[in-house]
Amino acid sequence: MNINLKEFIQSNKISENSDFICIELKASECPDYIIDKIIYAQQTSFQGPKQKINLTIRETNDSSYTHILVFTKTDFTLVGGTKFYYHKKSTYLNTCKKSYLEYSYPGFYKYNHDRDFIELGRTYVINCYRKNYALSTLLFTSSMNSMIRYSTLFIGLMTYDQTKNSDFINKLFLSALTNNHFITSEFKVPDPRFSCIDNTLNNDEYLQYNIQDIKTLRNLQEQILSIAKEKITMPTLLKQYYQVFGTKTLGLSIGKSFNNLIEVFAYTDLATISYSRLKYFLTEKNLELIKSTTIYKPLS
Repeated sequence: MNINLKEFIQSNKISENSDFICIELKASECPDYIIDKIIYAQQTSFQGPKQKINLTIRETNDSSYTHILVFTKTDFTLVGGTKFYYHKKSTYLNTCKKSYLEYSYPGFYKYNHDRDFIELGRTYVINCYRKNYALSTLLFTSSMNSMIRYSTLFIGLMTYDQTKNSDFINKLFLSALTNNHFITSEFKVPDPRFSCIDNTLNNDEYLQYNIQDIKTLRNLQEQILSIAKEKITMPTLLKQYYQVFGTKTLGLSIGKSFNNLIEVFAYTDLATISYSRLKYFLTEKNLELIKSTTIYKPLS
């Protein structure tokens, strides 16, 4: 099995560094032993200490998606991955029954069937590798270079673990993400299946703490520290997107299938990002691809 796995990984390789190797794979082409590894890696990444989650049906039925998977070079252990789906205009009927995003926001694909975009699936890294910078960088850049071939618009749900912060910090942070400079109405978003309105401040409280004019995630972190006298803990992926790409918020919901953690519905348009910033993540070929399109209009 190891010999077959090694050959399979090499034949689907898209990038690598000194410790890890990254592959791209259509879900419909995943052999059973790769699906088993994906399910195991996701379960060990997502489940809480007293709760297990069953992803088997979701993983074996998502044939429309493309997987980006990272393996160790030493023993070819699957240590992290993500998946994405390219939604082409007017194809929502083929997708909505399989989409976790559609499950979380019923009607989203119907409302936005006239748009081209990438739906980002859940990113996962097994616990003992979560602080490995080489792994996270490889996964992040490989995903970007794979997805940009289809669209510059990325949307998806990012997990925010509210149990790692106090209720007060959660309300400050999530209220800021859903107001003013961090919110966008770029897509038509129906009400979420599971709302988390109780995790945000009311309007008077929001104005009281003077966070409505903050424009960057870094400044928001500093303001929360000043107000609450303690640092906020947030997921690396969420931090990367909001700080590096100016990601905006479309909504908030509760992930009932993922330990009731809060899910930030996020929107990113790479066509608005400067060339000087994109060059750190994209290959020369993909940089030229973006620059050659009429939609590339970076914000000043």
